[in-house]
Amino acid sequence: MNKKFNEVIGDCIKSNLKEGVTIKDVQQHVKEALEIKKLKKELGLNNSDIADFFDLTPEGYANSSAKRRYEKAICSFYAFVKSKAEKENKTCTGDDQMCW
Repeated sequence: MNKKFNEVIGDCIKSNLKEGVTIKDVQQHVKEALEIKKLKKELGLNNSDIADFFDLTPEGYANSSAKRRYEKAICSFYAFVKSKAEKENKTCTGDDQMCW
């Protein structure tokens, strides 16, 4: 995130922070929100799809206190799988190799 964005976020919320919540926490939350938005767009997912992953109703997911953790888990898992796939694609070039 760029410096100007961080300053704007900081100025907007500095006086409204809950006890124990730092500007850094809010910036992390914004970053995570942008990551899940990007992932949803890339994979064509919606909230109902994500709710299904966790065996929740769409309403249960939308109102869950764990929603951020669900979204962070999906982003982390996707990044992990994507990095493994890229690594495998680099090492598997011949038809005689067995790769998956």
